[in-house]
Amino acid sequence: MSGRRKNRGERERREEWERREESIRDVIRINGDGM
Repeated sequence: MSGRRKNRGERERREEWERREESIRDVIRINGDGM
């Protein structure tokens, strides 16, 4: 049971990191355009 929870948590963390990276890329893109 604990092992399954760990895998599920890792998947959620990966998805969160991917979303954060995408948002950061968008922000950098906007900042770059502004400059």
